[in-house]
Amino acid sequence: MVANNQTQVRVSKGIDDTRSELREMAKQIHKHPEPGMEEKFAHDYLTKFLEEKGFQIEKGVADIATAFVATYDTGRPGPRIGICSEFDALPLSKKVVKHACGHNLIATVGVATALGLKTALSDSEYKAGGQIVLFGTPAEEDFGGKNYMLAKGVFKAVDICMMAHPNAGDKDFSRGPMIARSSVKVEYFGKAAHAGMNPWGGINALDAIVLAYNGISTLRQQMVPTDRVHGIITHGGSAPNIIPDHTAGSFSCRSVNRDGLEKLGAHVDKIFRSAAEATGCKAELSWDESPYLDVKNNKVLMDLYAKAMTEAGYSDRNPGVKNPDPLTSSTDFGSVSYSMPAIHPMFGINTASTPHTADFVDAAAQDVAFDNALVTAKSLATAGLTVLEDKEVYNNIVKEFQQLKK
Repeated sequence: MVANNQTQVRVSKGIDDTRSELREMAKQIHKHPEPGMEEKFAHDYLTKFLEEKGFQIEKGVADIATAFVATYDTGRPGPRIGICSEFDALPLSKKVVKHACGHNLIATVGVATALGLKTALSDSEYKAGGQIVLFGTPAEEDFGGKNYMLAKGVFKAVDICMMAHPNAGDKDFSRGPMIARSSVKVEYFGKAAHAGMNPWGGINALDAIVLAYNGISTLRQQMVPTDRVHGIITHGGSAPNIIPDHTAGSFSCRSVNRDGLEKLGAHVDKIFRSAAEATGCKAELSWDESPYLDVKNNKVLMDLYAKAMTEAGYSDRNPGVKNPDPLTSSTDFGSVSYSMPAIHPMFGINTASTPHTADFVDAAAQDVAFDNALVTAKSLATAGLTVLEDKEVYNNIVKEFQQLKK
């Protein structure tokens, strides 16, 4: 069985009945941007709202102050449907933090999806069972909050998981997978000397990081088109008349999947260490312990979502494509998709600008972006309710995931 009109009606009611409250939610979180692990306003706003709507709230999960789990249990057996809400903002500069990735909309989509499902399942005449679990997942941009929550076993509470992310475009959506990412901080240690009187007495740590930066630029012409390496020099020295004895940088590697990321990271690691050897410096590298894995979108589940979106008048950017081109951005939701059947579609919000730009900040606050977010939430909820209604659909989702793991 696939999603039908009655399924869509059931989930739409809970979302439409709270439309004004959801709009205010998106506005307030946008007006109060907070960096990762500091999302107190968003955390308090969301948990209070969900508790008032009848969800059981657990705060401070995975030892993260701003992480939470909101659960609605029908008391009847059935699959456990997980949804993720992100709500951290992006530091556009040292002094400016804004919702340049539209996480105010992601938070709202997650809550709206959970509400739609809960309303449908709360109907006394409705027989489908299961649980609805909304995960409040902090710090997607910087720290990978979902990776911490996975490591603590938080996601074991569900059988499948869904979320959606705003993007450039308008009444369209993408099912293209996001790619894997790993970050590294590098430091070089040399020897200080007077740059005018005795430069030959020093060991130049700035030379080392510049050599490494140029080495990465040279590597790019040999990289496959979907790979990425990008970074910044965070410390280049203390004064122009002193040979720098310490420099530092922060870099990220991206590849289409985990295997490609490991190969690319090995190349980049060699470049950093070779720069130290060439200049006589000492290098210290700190690779992140929990890289962002590529998103493995479950096709059966994604097809349910896509059907609901197309019926709502939204166009599919990847129709019928078995292996769509990957989106060259990354998310900690990738690790979730390695652990269970999951989807992470992107939906347009009436802008030509990509996330992580000032224009996207403005776009994420507009009414049309909210309208598209609610359509997305209804489509996610329709897919989720179909899973709860049809055991065969759920079994096919699980079967596909098991084949993927093999």
